[in-house]
Amino acid sequence: MKGSAAKQIGSVPYLNAAPLTWGMEAEIVLEPPSQLARRLHGGELSAALISITEVLFNPAYIVLDGFGIVSDGPVYSVCWHIGCRSKRFESSIWIRPVVPV
Repeated sequence: MKGSAAKQIGSVPYLNAAPLTWGMEAEIVLEPPSQLARRLHGGELSAALISITEVLFNPAYIVLDGFGIVSDGPVYSVCWHIGCRSKRFESSIWIRPVVPV
């Protein structure tokens, strides 16, 4: 990592990352994972939600244990269409709190 890190945090602009950055919206830079990795490596960000693959290739990164977007079972893609007002979708979207195993 080059230079001194700024006091900014980076996250991805996807719904599944929202619980990790809730309450910090004003301090978050939202960009695709590849851009976050580039900016973190360049010292423009002090922390970022990046791929574990990026971490494996750069031992200078510190991983915060217990935080992440993970699954211990099947993952299904979600397609949310803007303008869709179906009550069926509104009642089936929910966020489950993370419970340590």
